[in-house]
Amino acid sequence: MALIALAHLRDRRDTRAAVNFAFGWLNEIAGREGHWLWRWKFRLFDRQVKFDTSKYGWPWIDGTVSWVAPTALAVIAHRVWSRPSARVERGMSMLLDRACSSGGWNAGNSEAFGVTLTAHPDFTAMGLIALGACGVQAHPIVRSAEDYLSSRLAASEATYSLAWALMALRNNPKAVGTLRKQLLKSLEFDVDVKPTISLALAALALEDPPLDLTETPR
Repeated sequence: MALIALAHLRDRRDTRAAVNFAFGWLNEIAGREGHWLWRWKFRLFDRQVKFDTSKYGWPWIDGTVSWVAPTALAVIAHRVWSRPSARVERGMSMLLDRACSSGGWNAGNSEAFGVTLTAHPDFTAMGLIALGACGVQAHPIVRSAEDYLSSRLAASEATYSLAWALMALRNNPKAVGTLRKQLLKSLEFDVDVKPTISLALAALALEDPPLDLTETPR
């Protein structure tokens, strides 16, 4: 998230130094399943989860497996800073591999202990934004995720989820109109007690013209 925010200060010398350091750190860490030993472990012994171990992204903290949110945010950061990397391609592959069968994304996997997991609006929105940033928009998994997000939030009053969805579905005029009304309505109640992150996301989502996290700042 810090790299995405700093993209609008790219001309500052101190920003460049911090950004280079941050990308260096991102390049050094990867989901633990990317290591050959863990690939062997998941393939032969640990079958409680279902995913392709050759397709991995970024973990929340070093030494753990890949998760949808940090992978999606890392992909977006590479895009807004125009940083080509093989890791981005691998991260995109991971997102496509771990999509839920019903559409959208759960926090990490689509299946665990033989149980099909359900998607979550926020993770689904992050995945859509990341794939959209890389031009993956017509893929069936993307379309399925968009359908899930639109239907899942049809009657929602959750500011946090609605804000993410509005940014993710910005190219869908029908969905944008509905989500915008719902988001504005959600802000009419209990604003003083809403989490700061929800209010911040709502402010970004309601920008006019709409915020585009996939656009490279100039």
